[in-house]
Amino acid sequence: KATETELGLDAIFRDRYSLQLSYARVTVVDELLQIPLAGFFGYGNQWQNAGSLKGNTIEATLEARLISRPNLSWRMGIVADRSRHKVTEFNRACQPTQTVAFHCAGETLGAMYGFHFINSIDELPVAAQARANEFAVNDEGLLVYVGYDSVSSPGFRQPYKYTEGETKRRWGVPSVTIGGASYAFGMPIAARDSTGSNAVRRIGDGNPDFHWGLSNNVTWRGVSFYALVDAQVGGENYNQTRQRMYQWARHGDVDQEGKPQDLKKPIEYYSNLYAGNNPTDYFVEPAGYVKLREASVSYQLSGRLLGAVSRVGAKGATLSLIGRNLLTFSDYSGYDPEVGNTLVRLDSFDYPRYRTFSGSFQLVF
Repeated sequence: KATETELGLDAIFRDRYSLQLSYARVTVVDELLQIPLAGFFGYGNQWQNAGSLKGNTIEATLEARLISRPNLSWRMGIVADRSRHKVTEFNRACQPTQTVAFHCAGETLGAMYGFHFINSIDELPVAAQARANEFAVNDEGLLVYVGYDSVSSPGFRQPYKYTEGETKRRWGVPSVTIGGASYAFGMPIAARDSTGSNAVRRIGDGNPDFHWGLSNNVTWRGVSFYALVDAQVGGENYNQTRQRMYQWARHGDVDQEGKPQDLKKPIEYYSNLYAGNNPTDYFVEPAGYVKLREASVSYQLSGRLLGAVSRVGAKGATLSLIGRNLLTFSDYSGYDPEVGNTLVRLDSFDYPRYRTFSGSFQLVF
């Protein structure tokens, strides 16, 4: 059951500027979810009314007629929006829903949960912290075990460097056990909980800070230009495509060509980061982008050209060329930062949005 409340404000200034503000609030009770069942039921899941949530969306649109002359006009529009939804009640144990999504009371929809690779000594178990000089932060910002040179003078044992995996033949040496946990040279270390298992924690959030779009429509004589720029600020994606390619040693990150010799890593390093396809914060990436979503140019036929089509009874004709998804600017390493859906920003071998070009010829009778 869902209830929705909407508020809106429309204003026009000097017959050239318009402003529209919208606010929507939604409350959902008895949310229908697939809940895992114990093995003795004979079924893996059951649809149950298991929770409630609240959400809101704010949107603002500003349109302006900047130039209005007989042979020249320019209209511009700006739109921005922000949405948030939170689970207010969930009468079940917190649980993952779609790979990285997590359903838990008090958590926002879009939050990501998984394992965390530590990047400081403070995150090590207490037993390992007592031997802090045997760990170092590598060039990717991850804490790794390096050990120490056993042939150096007692009391003055020098720790290895993470860059000495090849020169000191450290890659592949047997792991050491500290406080019941095993550590191998140069390998990333997952944070652990009180039971010694890999800790599940919040690793990201797919919700953007906000979206915005900018449109421009310019007409000069019989020629019209239109462009739409669309952008997302903030938010994160989970790049499972990249993670699975680590498993098969097919991702470009695994190719060590061009790296300095002391920074090259073995395939096992990336297999460790793959983590059995369990979600980890290593594959959470920024999802912000700016896109040239659409651009077009149109020409209204006149003179002899219009006369040619008027022979078939046409009163007007327009010739257009349209391009969509023309340019994307983003720090995301995948093909396209627009992946998954509004609740689960998961990139799992998704096809990118195609760049398309099309033309049209319109007759008016």
